[in-house]
Amino acid sequence: MPSDKAVKCARVALAQWDRSTAVNMVAIAGAESGWNPDPGGDSPAMLQAAGYTESAVQAATFNCPSTWNGHASWGWWQIFMPVHKAMLESIGAPVLLGPCEVTIWLQQPVNNAKAAAQVLKSQGYGAWTVFKTMAYLQYLDEAKEAVAVVLREEDHPGEIPGQTTRTGVPFFALIGLGTFGLVRWLSKRV
Repeated sequence: MPSDKAVKCARVALAQWDRSTAVNMVAIAGAESGWNPDPGGDSPAMLQAAGYTESAVQAATFNCPSTWNGHASWGWWQIFMPVHKAMLESIGAPVLLGPCEVTIWLQQPVNNAKAAAQVLKSQGYGAWTVFKTMAYLQYLDEAKEAVAVVLREEDHPGEIPGQTTRTGVPFFALIGLGTFGLVRWLSKRV
């Protein structure tokens, strides 16, 4: 049985991607953040110590808090803010307000998924070190299970205990699906 954190990530991922992509992205999120939307990573100090001098310099230009130990990557998919500032601004992140405001924005799972979708589209899975090193593979089985749980909930919403809408669909089963997920769910019923 997958963890609640993995299932929550799968719900957001399925609103953004098809099933197989969602499985991979949930596994990548597990390896990057343990399915915790809040952690920061990639401080300039840590990158410098690991020998990533160029990345350390980039991280020093845009991190939160703006210090040598501040974090430049945030959220489930650890979006590296300095490299993706223009993209983040284009999808609604408050870049002009500074890195700490972008951090808060990226800690919202739906926003982090939007940013991850743009990164995936422009750079592919190789944008994530955990994919290149295959570290995501240790999360792949749980990611598959989490995606399957969410898809079962969508296919059999009447079997989910809880309050229902006038149509008999549990209200909370519709919350968090996002536009794509809701449209996909509705298309199965028409």
